[in-house]
Amino acid sequence: MLFAVVDIETTGGSANNSKITEIAVIITDGKEILDSYESLDDPGIHIPNFITNLTGITNQMVEGAPDFNHIAQRVSELLNDKIFVAHNVNFDYSFVKKQLDEAGFPITDKKMCTVKYSRKVTPGHKSYSLANNCLRLGITNNAAHRAMGDTKATTILLHKLLVLDTIEEWKTQVYGKQKELNLPTHLESQVFNNLPEEPGVYYMKDKLGKIQYIGKAKNIKARIQQHFSGSKTDSKSQALYRTIADIHTVLTGTEFLALLVEDSEIRKHWPPLNKAQKSNPTKFHLSYYKDQNNNWRLCIVKGKLTGQKLLTVFSWLEAREILMELVKQHQLHPDYCQVKLPVNEDVTEEFHNYNFQTMVDSYVQDPINFVIWEEGLSPNETAFILIKDGLFFGHGFIPNDKTSTNYTQLQPYVTPSIPSGMSAKYVASYLQSKSNLSISIIQYQENMLLF
Repeated sequence: MLFAVVDIETTGGSANNSKITEIAVIITDGKEILDSYESLDDPGIHIPNFITNLTGITNQMVEGAPDFNHIAQRVSELLNDKIFVAHNVNFDYSFVKKQLDEAGFPITDKKMCTVKYSRKVTPGHKSYSLANNCLRLGITNNAAHRAMGDTKATTILLHKLLVLDTIEEWKTQVYGKQKELNLPTHLESQVFNNLPEEPGVYYMKDKLGKIQYIGKAKNIKARIQQHFSGSKTDSKSQALYRTIADIHTVLTGTEFLALLVEDSEIRKHWPPLNKAQKSNPTKFHLSYYKDQNNNWRLCIVKGKLTGQKLLTVFSWLEAREILMELVKQHQLHPDYCQVKLPVNEDVTEEFHNYNFQTMVDSYVQDPINFVIWEEGLSPNETAFILIKDGLFFGHGFIPNDKTSTNYTQLQPYVTPSIPSGMSAKYVASYLQSKSNLSISIIQYQENMLLF
């Protein structure tokens, strides 16, 4: 199960007569961040002075920002089939649900409140505000009362509480007492009973064997049980109850590989009940070029890029932070790098260009062709995840004595995938979050047709 941690800033305290001015969402599996999103929103109404004093968001800042209707689909896709988590969750949920409903993207997510959860897991304290929880657990929040700052802090809080929660209190917080299993009419109980309790991808099929829904899970059986616990009334659940007659599973050994395979398989089959599959995320490139005066310039380019680049990320904010750090670290002239910083008089054009060239020459990019090695399905084999040009192209399981960085030797074991920007984002996030990751550089022959 994935969690969607949410924080919003608003024009007031009631969803009935106030609007969202900023929203941030972080998707996590409870241990690692898998996705994130943030946006200022034009509320269409005046932001009171006391709100501006609290959040720092002014009426001028939201001018030109999208109104909520323009981002509703993206927000809905992020929240779909997740547990909606927030500090004082009813406040955030009431605003998000109301504005999504008005935009035509209703949600019925389960809710989880980190205020209530922290009271259960760490009892005995007078206050369970986000600030006091952070203080007790050593969480730094340098952007309090801004959506992404509070969302990051709440995500770290959730991760820490889940580690402390040895009795899985979170399940009670979300689901209450165990609900009765209500399997689809056409699905034999033996099919459910035989489901594996391991990481993998599952395919829900109708009576004709046509795939209706594809999902992934750390524990397939537990995830299927969540699908069919209680009497769910949302349209997807009702469609599953009516149509599903069989469940096929493919084990992956790890949840991360299951995430990649799920994305590829959905794009391959496009099942009718996977309506919320995410579109490819936007890329942000740190690009550089020489202007007409022969001065080096550094900028952020959104989307496709034909020029030279230092790196590519999937968040404008992350690109901006890296850009600022490069200007400071390498003593570049801010006027040539799209940033507003105090200009050091010692940084002349000549000095800037020299430092810029030194930075480009010494800058080491992450490899784009490599293999990620993971645990296999048995002790005698190793799983590999094949990356080419930063994209997920395939995976396989190979005997431990036959591992190789030669593609032609791996090829007989490869199950091909459909590469996408979303899986590339998953890979980038995974590489950043794993300090002891095992990877090997792999060489491909020129013009080699992979799959």
